[in-house]
Amino acid sequence: MSPRLLRAVGWCWAAVLALLTVVVFVLVLLPAKDAVLPTRIKYGLVFDAGSTHTSLYIYRWRADKENGTGIVSQVEACSVSGPGISSYADDPAGAGASLKPCLDRAMKIVPAEQQRETPTYLGATAGMRLLREENSSKAEQVLAEVSKAIGEYPVDFRGARILTGSEEGSFGWITVNYLLETLVKFSFAEKWEHPQDTEVLGALDLGGASTQITFQPGVPVEDRNMSVFFRLYGTNYSLYSHSYLCYGQSQALKMLLAALHQASSSPQIRHPCYPQGYQENITVAELYDSPCVRAPSSASPGLVLTVTGTGDPAACGTAVRRLFNFSCGAQGPCGFNGVYQPPVRGQFFAFSGFYHSLHFLNLTGGQSLSLVNAAIRQICNSSWKQVQELFPTASRTQLRDACAASSYILTLLLQGYKFNITTWPSIHFIQQVANTDMGWTLGYMLNLTNLIPSEPSTAVTELPRRIWIAATLLLAIMLILVFCLLTATCCHRNSLGYEQL
Repeated sequence: MSPRLLRAVGWCWAAVLALLTVVVFVLVLLPAKDAVLPTRIKYGLVFDAGSTHTSLYIYRWRADKENGTGIVSQVEACSVSGPGISSYADDPAGAGASLKPCLDRAMKIVPAEQQRETPTYLGATAGMRLLREENSSKAEQVLAEVSKAIGEYPVDFRGARILTGSEEGSFGWITVNYLLETLVKFSFAEKWEHPQDTEVLGALDLGGASTQITFQPGVPVEDRNMSVFFRLYGTNYSLYSHSYLCYGQSQALKMLLAALHQASSSPQIRHPCYPQGYQENITVAELYDSPCVRAPSSASPGLVLTVTGTGDPAACGTAVRRLFNFSCGAQGPCGFNGVYQPPVRGQFFAFSGFYHSLHFLNLTGGQSLSLVNAAIRQICNSSWKQVQELFPTASRTQLRDACAASSYILTLLLQGYKFNITTWPSIHFIQQVANTDMGWTLGYMLNLTNLIPSEPSTAVTELPRRIWIAATLLLAIMLILVFCLLTATCCHRNSLGYEQL
């Protein structure tokens, strides 16, 4: 290669380098943006220790939160085998052992590296409230044993405690309004937004041992004991909430049977809410095994009572109404038993026992009050043989209690909580929304995530894709030119060597 050609190649290379320098300088000056790395997922576990059964709910949420409250979703619900933990009063260790299969299941769902930072709670409701009234030391022993069992697992156990009735109702209200998106919703812009001018919803909960009503009244709550305050997603909420102990479905039907027994002068009990032709035997000790029912002093615990169904809708309704005191007296608006309650307002969602008992009769589809009344009269008029034919797969207990439970629910809603033919359409019976169960546990976790520290999202600088493509092409061109220049230089040196020889 001649010196002139070599100088020309050198000038070309210098020009290319200068051009590349200018391009790189321009790329550096172009605006970049911060890209948020995927947010880490956190998990939480909540045991719902109810009066008749226990369930473990597994929740998860993003570590960065919306205005201080985690956006929580249900991953799975595990049903614990056996009765509620209050049934283990004489075998506290059995209560703890019963939880282990569901805890084992949770450990397969929560990643191992996150288990030790997974907050875990156990909330006991009306069944344990009743046990505490009856025998506080036994209630403490049961809580100690379930705490011991949970503490054996690699989780961040925050304790087991008995919820107040007001807490149970309030957390159920949070669940309803979260799932129905009156607190926060995910917009088309793919971000969480607070709905504007949206009325919050009321919650109606019917458990085995208590019932709760919670809503936002249109007037100030006069009784401070029934006023509840929450701050969720940056908004304040003031609610009315009350829980009636012993008026859950199981305990109410037990009170009904006890009242019929006490009205009878013999061990033969005629039950107007049981189907005609149904019969069972029960001892006095089995009937009066709860603080909600007080045994007569003259009753022998071992006495066997024979209960016979008569299938009488009118007499059934009368017997159910006698469980309540509907008089408000001079104290103003009330629910029942003289308890203050503002008039119901807005839309209500009824779940747990409200849903299950009416769903059994196919009455959760928005039927009118007249149709509901007619369906309940029909089931209460049916004989034991007829209900068995109508519901061939149902359990004996479901068939026996179908009339009693539905009659009780209707009385509780209409005369207890003071709904009427006008406000009846505002009650919606529901079990799940978006694959998440209605109940207090989700609301409990949502409220408790206010206490769980939020992690800020990690950001990295992100260049537009076109810039990365251009930079890659320029780098490739530069490497090719360097290769060509080195090749030309080597060839020139070789030619000089040949000339010298």
